[in-house]
Amino acid sequence: AKLRPQHARRSTQPLGVMLQPRARIWLILGIATVAFANGDPLPDVQTNSLDQERGFVFAGASAQLLVGSFVQDGDFGNYWDPTSDEIAELEKVLTNDLGTHFTRKQRPNNDGPQVHEYFRQYAGVHLNGRRLVFINGFHKSIVEYTVQWLSWPHTESELTSFPKEARNKKFWHFVPVRVDDGGEYYFQAYYDPLSKRLIWFRFHGYA
Repeated sequence: AKLRPQHARRSTQPLGVMLQPRARIWLILGIATVAFANGDPLPDVQTNSLDQERGFVFAGASAQLLVGSFVQDGDFGNYWDPTSDEIAELEKVLTNDLGTHFTRKQRPNNDGPQVHEYFRQYAGVHLNGRRLVFINGFHKSIVEYTVQWLSWPHTESELTSFPKEARNKKFWHFVPVRVDDGGEYYFQAYYDPLSKRLIWFRFHGYA
């Protein structure tokens, strides 16, 4: 059976610059609130925290590529590389905020995405004079789907957005993952290492 990413709009190609978001992502600085509005399954480890193996930091030019894939307007300065300690602290905050949101929502039978099922792409940015970490979060189903898609025969033109080193299960270390809609299976956020909190968070909407 053909694997489909959870709640993502159907497309002949799975991700990266090939799937466009419904709306631009806008950052409102100064407001310290969090606005929460098949192939082989990937193994899961914990049910209540982020899996460290599912997070990756984009550095240098790749950081610019990641952020630029989502944010078209912004006063960006130089990009910077978050340390492992900063990412560890970020993931504690993100785990807590996601868990709190899902607990308060009281989902029937605990349906929907689980915290440990999210993959994350990170990039350090300077925005409007603030040193932040951009977060792109996506459900494991899009990773499973894309790995399967990459295993099928393709022309080089179909693989344009995938450099040769990205045509495997680690593709998300190289290619920004962008999905239409998808609700709580996909999100973007900004984290402030100085205050150790998310200053902006947004789940996707639904078609």
